[in-house]
Amino acid sequence: MLSALASLVAWTLPEGDDLAPWDRLLALGSRDAVVLDDLTRRARAKAVFGDRRALDVAIAATRRRLEGAADDTERIVLRVDLARMQQRAGALREAADCCREALAIDASSVGAALVLSQVASELGDRRAAILSATTLGEATRSPRARASLLCDAADLSAAEGDIKGAAALLERALDSDPDA
Repeated sequence: MLSALASLVAWTLPEGDDLAPWDRLLALGSRDAVVLDDLTRRARAKAVFGDRRALDVAIAATRRRLEGAADDTERIVLRVDLARMQQRAGALREAADCCREALAIDASSVGAALVLSQVASELGDRRAAILSATTLGEATRSPRARASLLCDAADLSAAEGDIKGAAALLERALDSDPDA
């Protein structure tokens, strides 16, 4: 019943800046994908201009939407989107966790790896940087770029004290580009 009401409200409300009706639907526990997606879209538009409340609403709506995700692809997209918003909100650890969760679903998610590399840099998190560099290295087609990313991951791995991991990454870099 609540989902039907939420869908009706989403369809009938005009475009506008007021998030209050949408925020109320979220507070009432709506799990309707259409409403949550529309709320996120509307809130994100305000959040871009620095509206912290809108950003918080968008994060809450995306978390709720994630609970009802239909498949792994949708979960990855929502997690990466959530990570971007959390990064903007300054919740860097949570953003890194979202990216790791997306990469656990699909280790080749370039979107998750890119956000994770930004967050890792902001946090100074070597483990996250290793994961992002490795993922990006595996995704690139250029042998030289792949080798460079894998060498970066190896350097970080060695700095973390993981000599075996660093050696394996260097071997993969050399396999990709023997001149690396």
